[in-house]
Amino acid sequence: MEIVFQNKNSFVGSGVTSNAVGANTKLQFNSIEIDDLSGWDNANKRWICKSAGEYKGIAIVRLNGVSPTIGQYAGAYILVNGVTIKRKNYAYVANSNVSTYFLVVPIQIKLNFNDYLELYADTNLTTPTVGTLSEEVCFEIMKVG
Repeated sequence: MEIVFQNKNSFVGSGVTSNAVGANTKLQFNSIEIDDLSGWDNANKRWICKSAGEYKGIAIVRLNGVSPTIGQYAGAYILVNGVTIKRKNYAYVANSNVSTYFLVVPIQIKLNFNDYLELYADTNLTTPTVGTLSEEVCFEIMKVG
């Protein structure tokens, strides 16, 4: 028996168009790898749900700083309809020799038609940048029910 996985309600965006980042910066992907139902809204930098249901996803964001100081932070979060629903433990600088932070934000949520998701980076690191490559920043979401 052959099992074929077929999900036509997926989205994958990766990389970002600019490495400039600071407090509460919405991320704009430079590559939309999968967008089964054409939910990506490039003008508003958001993915819009085109099929109501249960979704699972993950966001990965790489933030860098120059000569960070103890207590500075690097963070990433996902917004649904403009409301924060998931933040992945903001990484607080405990060692000034560490200047790169990978943040992972998992999500599982029920979405209605036209709900939207946005990915943000948030940091007060000195001279911060966000990784621009697809392996440094990505956001994946898939309908599971």
